[in-house]
Amino acid sequence: MAARYYTLVASLPALEYFERAKTIPINRVRLEQRLAMLTPEDAAERRRCEQLIAWRMHRVQAKATGIEELYDELRATSRHPSVLEYVEDRLRMRTVISALRARRFGTAIADLERPWGLGPFVSVIERRWEVPDFGLATAHPWVSHFRGCIAREDARELGRAVFEREWRILSRIADAHPFGFPEVLSYVMRRDIVARWLVRDGAAAVRRFVTLTEEAFDERARLRFD
Repeated sequence: MAARYYTLVASLPALEYFERAKTIPINRVRLEQRLAMLTPEDAAERRRCEQLIAWRMHRVQAKATGIEELYDELRATSRHPSVLEYVEDRLRMRTVISALRARRFGTAIADLERPWGLGPFVSVIERRWEVPDFGLATAHPWVSHFRGCIAREDARELGRAVFEREWRILSRIADAHPFGFPEVLSYVMRRDIVARWLVRDGAAAVRRFVTLTEEAFDERARLRFD
């Protein structure tokens, strides 16, 4: 397996940081051809991760219970702790954004569909619904920035901030696991960030970032930018 992953990683062109990138370095067809070198187990884990990270794009049922089932399945089957940590962090961000949106629209916590979020932040947020940033900003400064973006209805900056944080986490994973599945997944996810960032001009950019940032678990917590 090590030899096949050396070949796979070596075949992937370099990625520019998403804010500097001018083009996508490899198209989806060629990327999928290279990813055929993944073991069946890692290919299945990749699919689960992508479904959880961008469930609307993969036609996953848009219900919190459906996401929860996928999450539980990944936790039970993942063979890569760093990959699971990344997915859990991404879901924490989504949970926070969903809660911030709901509160911004004046939705009471009791009115949200259960489960309305995933991970350890759920109980903290429910206890501190009326506290600024849910009391999370000291340990997690990004929460305060996300709140400001939502308050200003700045979808573009919220999308950029999500991408920036996700990119840093993925880069650390790649550095810690050279020529392994975590590095491959990191590449796939960062390439997707580049592709989404490049579609950022004018109205098209706003629509793209609204798609990214409307992934609330509950319909009543969707962010609207008209």
